[in-house]
Formats: sequence, C-alpha cells, structure tokens
Amino acid sequence: MPPEPRASLTPASISQALRKAAQLLEDYGTGAPRLTAEVLLSHCLGVEKPHLYGHPGQILSPKQSAGFEEYVQQRLDGKPTQYITGRQEFYGISFHVDPDVLIPRPETELLVEEALAHTSETGQILDLGTGSGCIAVAIKSNAPRSRVIATDISGPALRVARRNAVEHGVQVDFVHGDLVDAFRRESLGMIVCNPPYVPLKDLPGLQHELRYEPGVALFGGQDGLEVYRRLIKSAASALKPEGRLLLELGYNGRSSVEALLSDADWHLPIVRTDLAGIDRVLAVRRRS
Repeated sequence: MPPEPRASLTPASISQALRKAAQLLEDYGTGAPRLTAEVLLSHCLGVEKPHLYGHPGQILSPKQSAGFEEYVQQRLDGKPTQYITGRQEFYGISFHVDPDVLIPRPETELLVEEALAHTSETGQILDLGTGSGCIAVAIKSNAPRSRVIATDISGPALRVARRNAVEHGVQVDFVHGDLVDAFRRESLGMIVCNPPYVPLKDLPGLQHELRYEPGVALFGGQDGLEVYRRLIKSAASALKPEGRLLLELGYNGRSSVEALLSDADWHLPIVRTDLAGIDRVLAVRRRS
C-alpha cells in the first residue's frame, strides 16, 4: 500500500499546498507531480489553473484543505487523476469519465481523424464499444451531417456516453448490445472500434492505475485478440460493400490482427502510426 501523506497540507496557501503535494507525489513516483497537484487543486477549488498562478498567497479554508488532501491521498493510492476529477479531454472536447468507462487516450484520436477523413463517402457510422462515447461524440461534433450510432455491452458505460452526448449537444443513437449483433447485413458504412486488446497474461505486470479501469474494456482474452477475431468476422457481414473497418491496435499487435483478415473479404489494410511511431490504427475496406 502507498504511504500516508508525510506532511499536512493544512493550513496553507495555494503555493504552499501545491509545493507540499507535488513533493508527496514525486516521492511516491507519480508522473508529472506538479501538474497533477495543480489539476487536483484546481478541481478542489472549482477554478481554472491560471487562478492558482494568479493567487499564490490565497489561504485555503479548512474544508478546501481537507478536500485537497483527500484527492492527493487518492492519487497516492493509485486512483487515476481523471477518475478523481471526473474529466478527460479528448479531441479538444472535455468528457465526463468514471470507473465505468476506459479513460480516453490521446492515441485514440487517430481513429477519429481516420473516420473524419471518410465521413462524406459513408452511410451509417458505428462506434463499437463506445465506453465514454468520446469517439462517437468527437465524430458527430466534427461531422454533424453523419449518422453516428454507438454501442456497448455495458449498460453503465452507455449511461456515461449518453451523458457526454447530451452535454455536448450532439445526436448519437445508442444501442445496448454486443458487437454488431443488432445490425442488419450490409447496413453500415463504417465501423470504428477501439477494442479491448490487453492480454490477460499481462495482468500481473500492469501499472497499478490500470486496475481501476473496467476489465471488460481492457482485456481481450489470453492473447488480446479475442474481440478482434469476433469483430472482423461479423463486420464483413454488417458492412456495405467497400465499407470501412477502423481498428485501434495494441503495441506490436499489427501482424496478429492483419493475419485475421481474409483476402476473400477484405482489401489490403492501411496502417497509421502514432506520435511514438507505433502502429496504432488499421483501416481496411470490405470487398464488393
């Protein structure tokens, strides 16, 4: 278990509280300790970060100090900052997140970019395994004429996704179901999916923070390919001829996923790399 905070954060000014919290977080090995402290204190006070810089001498009330101390302790315990604040930015949009959904990652924005490049030539777009709804809401926000449908096997995740769609004023059709079971043959123009791809065999070595995220959104069976296998097979039926399947890839997952694509059903795939040079998005079209 992580240590209890070794220094009281009370009573203190904003600058003192930030300095003490950042030191605690750094001592425990938390990444970006100063930034984390700033995000947590901003959330605690209900202000934007510039307020912290402009009012370093402001004294925290006992209630504010206790709340900040609780947030810092939660982070020391391994709880992700996004679950403490309940927010995560994705594709320039702020989303509500909680432990019912995966925290959106920056690399997943490549899926949105690839989808938006082809919205004008597709019919219905399905965000499969929508989680927080970040992909569906981002696509609809930037391509308002597109019909976007979002599915998830998790009812609690769909409630989060609906909340985000309402918050950002976009119309997304939500469906509770598994993969493409709810859709007619050749009814979709595009399927976009960030599937669970972490192998269960890797569980013992995972970062502590990942254990807070929903396992159904993280783990893809023993080898990480379980959902890919089922989805690629069913997508070939649900997509219209020349429809597009866009998949996020796990680290070193490209060759294994490409091996699942039959020449009879699919054209040659195109793969995009993320900023770290890792193969991250596979895009492939169904043959006519």
